[in-house]
Amino acid sequence: MPTHEVSEWMQFWRATGVFMATFVLEDAAAVGAGLLLANGSLAWPFAFTSCFFGIWLGDAGLYALARMVGRGWFERSRWQKYSKEVARSEEWFTRRGTPILIFSRILPGTRLPTYLAAGFLRVPAPRFLLITGLAALAWTFVILFLTQAFGSKLFKWLAACKSGGFIVLGAGLALYVLLQFIRKCAARFDSRRMGAKLGRWRHWEFWPAWLFYPPVVAHYFWLAIKYRGTMLPTVANPGIFSGGMVGESKMTTLRDLMVTSPEFTAEAELLTGSTLEDRMRA
Repeated sequence: MPTHEVSEWMQFWRATGVFMATFVLEDAAAVGAGLLLANGSLAWPFAFTSCFFGIWLGDAGLYALARMVGRGWFERSRWQKYSKEVARSEEWFTRRGTPILIFSRILPGTRLPTYLAAGFLRVPAPRFLLITGLAALAWTFVILFLTQAFGSKLFKWLAACKSGGFIVLGAGLALYVLLQFIRKCAARFDSRRMGAKLGRWRHWEFWPAWLFYPPVVAHYFWLAIKYRGTMLPTVANPGIFSGGMVGESKMTTLRDLMVTSPEFTAEAELLTGSTLEDRMRA
């Protein structure tokens, strides 16, 4: 077989592979076809035809699946009671569906739900095929042109970084995980709650026990060693039981102060009772 015939057959099989790949990841298939264009392994007619028809048929398949299978299932299911809401959605999509179908081609992740919705809401098939066909035509041309234009630079960069490919891949995965983590944290972020938490750290009264008491305990042991008595720090305030170290009653202290210094002490009363009703009566 002549060399040029072998080359044409190879291009045909490469184009067939691109065509089949569009049903899995159409954008990745288009970029792959553009890279084949860049290194001369695929000609423009093969690349463009395989990408365009693969993308367009995939869009039509989603539309047909939702219209024939999804809508039929809905009309036979218990969800049929929402038929009025679906009818209103059909009217809305009829009025506003054209720009939605066009921009869904540009925005990644929106094509699948948009095309399924178009089929489920019975957008006229000629209208859907015309809009998605023109959008796929322009999209395929742009992707192939840009990938071919910058493909050679991409190949040179990959060749230079071949030894560090795993490092680049790992860094990319780490960046992706970090961005997903930041996105989830931002979705749950409450500025008022965060402000309250930060404000508590400005007042030592609200510090957690594990942070506040270790310095006190360390100072206690230092005083006990310095004055050679483990109980000596408890007499730092002889007017309070155990010097206020542990077991003191605030109510007892207030009562003593009300007797000795009533002009400097607010009146206080301890509520008694085991239940809420008993304490309210007290």
